[in-house]
Amino acid sequence: MTGVSEIDIQQRGAFGIQADYGIRGSTFQQTAILLDGVKINDSQTAHFNCDIPLPLVLLEQINIVPGQGSSIYGSAAMCGTLDIKSKNAESNSFFLKSYAASYNTFYSGGTLSLSSPHSYLLLSADESSSDGYSYDLDFRRFAAAIKTGCEEPGFTTDFYAGYSGKDFGAYDFYTPGKNMPSREKTEALLLSSSSKIFFQKDTANITLSYKRHLDDFILTLLNPSAYKNIHMSNDARVELSYNPFFDNGIKSIFGLSYGVSALDSSNLGKRQEEAPGVFIETFLPVTESSSLAGAVLFEARKQLCETAASLAFAFKPDPGTDIRLSAGRAFRFPSFTELYYIDPFNIGSEKLAAEKAYSLELALASVLSPESKGSLTLFYRYQNEMIDWVSESGLWKAQNTGTADFYGASTNLEYSGNKILRAGLSYSFIKAVPGTAYVSKYALNFPEHKLTVNLSLNLPWEITLSLPALFIVRNNTGNYETFSLTVLKKTGDLSLTFSINNLFDRQYQDVAGVPAPGRIFSMGAEIYFR
Repeated sequence: MTGVSEIDIQQRGAFGIQADYGIRGSTFQQTAILLDGVKINDSQTAHFNCDIPLPLVLLEQINIVPGQGSSIYGSAAMCGTLDIKSKNAESNSFFLKSYAASYNTFYSGGTLSLSSPHSYLLLSADESSSDGYSYDLDFRRFAAAIKTGCEEPGFTTDFYAGYSGKDFGAYDFYTPGKNMPSREKTEALLLSSSSKIFFQKDTANITLSYKRHLDDFILTLLNPSAYKNIHMSNDARVELSYNPFFDNGIKSIFGLSYGVSALDSSNLGKRQEEAPGVFIETFLPVTESSSLAGAVLFEARKQLCETAASLAFAFKPDPGTDIRLSAGRAFRFPSFTELYYIDPFNIGSEKLAAEKAYSLELALASVLSPESKGSLTLFYRYQNEMIDWVSESGLWKAQNTGTADFYGASTNLEYSGNKILRAGLSYSFIKAVPGTAYVSKYALNFPEHKLTVNLSLNLPWEITLSLPALFIVRNNTGNYETFSLTVLKKTGDLSLTFSINNLFDRQYQDVAGVPAPGRIFSMGAEIYFR
């Protein structure tokens, strides 16, 4: 994901043990997270969105979808969506991966894949640990998953069960600049199933999901009993949709959803919210080269009821060019932490309203030549009742801070002219103009400029050399650049890698008060048994 300029990854600690994701200047709360189409955002706080119950060896790809998605995915998809895809079954194979890195970091994992003409089974697990690159930044992580499914005439179903557990040092993760050696343990469990029923040409879909998250947090190891939180959240959701078939090319989805989020917390108390919803999506071909797509969603949460809507026009003037113009309204309900949390440095507010966003986007994608392609996107977003943590008298307080205008542009270029060289460039510019000046903890700490460049060289003896570079101008924590190097050697089903991340040991911060890791060496191997 680091090669895509429109996403901002703010890591606390190394190797993604704790990270926040934002898209187009959004906060981590305004980005929806999907795992195989199932929304898995944490109801307590989006700081836990990266607690994904998925072994890394089972990860296939992550699709980054910029722009408002509330009309499809509801609250949280205000500014973008991360669509995580797990691997599909390969016929009777076993995959192993292992690596070692700086700071006594070790990782190992494996996936067993079994398949038949009408069913499949995947078993996967991995574990990683590290002493950390600084005091109180060590970690240990374990994850395991089962993925299975079957296909019969008129019916398909898929089932997923995943677990992840983390134990990590959290020095100043949530108290930047306070010099707090903290400790945190989290566990995440996800059970989900997705079924399709075919009625001649029509289709019905049923999706069920249950997610449990446990957080055990000690604010300071210097006095563990002084302040300790234990939070247990349970989120259940059912979604029913129907896809009728139309001969004229029109595609539509009509659906209902119902979710329940319950929290049992030593700090926030016992809380519960219900979230009923109704949604409609449609695709209408206008001509052979143009189309319209629209979506409307209604969702409620306690006394709050919000509407999201989107409309997009797509035009293809020639086979190599796509033009898209879209507009939409999105929203996000406040999290349990924003509403009820209290500690010596942070105070939530039960008076928070849902935040809203109105957006416009113009996108152009073109095949420039047989060897290259590019894209350009311009966007504008107006946010109202924006939720942020505001600094007042030494405390961070959750507030609706008013309005803000966000605007920006992004461009991507790809070149693959021969068998030796591949190159990619991605650049984004984002500017925010808040209606009221204030000291922001999260909402305004995004990269105003971000440039990623990646060169990949295919060398003799099946060796690939990758040279990624990253340049960032960030609002709150300054500017920096990093260069990395990866060497990959493939021999049949065996791959060997050696990499140096942050080659020149650049010192920087993505999160104010939390230094990022310096230079990291790693080497590893992966092998398929088929």
